[in-house]
Amino acid sequence: MTRIITALNVALNALFSDYIFSTFLSSPLTVETLYKENKETVMKYLYLASELSVLFGLVLSILFSNWWGIVTAIAMVTIIDIVYLYALR
Repeated sequence: MTRIITALNVALNALFSDYIFSTFLSSPLTVETLYKENKETVMKYLYLASELSVLFGLVLSILFSNWWGIVTAIAMVTIIDIVYLYALR
């Protein structure tokens, strides 16, 4: 049962992180081509999406009594932030 809870925690955090970033931001290619001159707005949404993803990971980790949720959320946020920061370089 513990493995099912861990898998559910990881899957929900990965899914939510992807969903929240796609809700607040366009694709990295669109950000790179269309929004380079509007970096402040993109960064605001990037920080907001990152905070919501980590917060959701923390909440699920507490609810499931399993720390893999916060680890997954931090990993997803790190990877996605690197991709968007590279697009804004």
